[in-house]
Amino acid sequence: MKNLWFVALASTLLFSCSEKIFKPQNKKLKIHNLVKKSSNKPAEEYENQDGYFDDIFNKDGNYIGYYKVGKPYKTKGSSYTPKNYENYKENGKASWYGSDFHGKKTANGEIFNADSVTAAHRTLPLPSMVRVTNLKNGKMIMARVNDRGPFSKDRVIDLSEKAAILLGFKSQGMAQVRVELLPDETEELLRQLNIRNK
Repeated sequence: MKNLWFVALASTLLFSCSEKIFKPQNKKLKIHNLVKKSSNKPAEEYENQDGYFDDIFNKDGNYIGYYKVGKPYKTKGSSYTPKNYENYKENGKASWYGSDFHGKKTANGEIFNADSVTAAHRTLPLPSMVRVTNLKNGKMIMARVNDRGPFSKDRVIDLSEKAAILLGFKSQGMAQVRVELLPDETEELLRQLNIRNK
């Protein structure tokens, strides 16, 4: 009887320890973890230096989306060709989207969160990290591109509601911005999410 009690106790302890050892932990990504020394902008210059990444992991700590470049596509009479860019920089208008899309899937399988700092772009790989600067007030954010759009010809990027707030143009609806791809930060994001540029 004592032997059976000992075996039961040992099994319980072993199971308890294995749970602690092998259970995946929720990851915490922050802006300063992505900004590399090679970057010409320190993390503290971004309006959102603490980052908004907590919503991209499931309860087991795994990334809920996937890496995607995508095939050429046509919408609203225009054709677009997603691709890997060595460099990308463009000035133009930014708009924002919020509650109407909150909770819906993005183009790379993430769930759109209006309170996270994300963006939609027509051709950049998903996910990518970009620097967006409001050319009127100088405010600057780092945003994760996880969706496709905008499909109005006069706009270069669609930002989440939170991103628009940080850049100071939510009430205006649109702003003149500069969008720059951040290759090093993108690579670091892909590394931390354990997905690869294929």
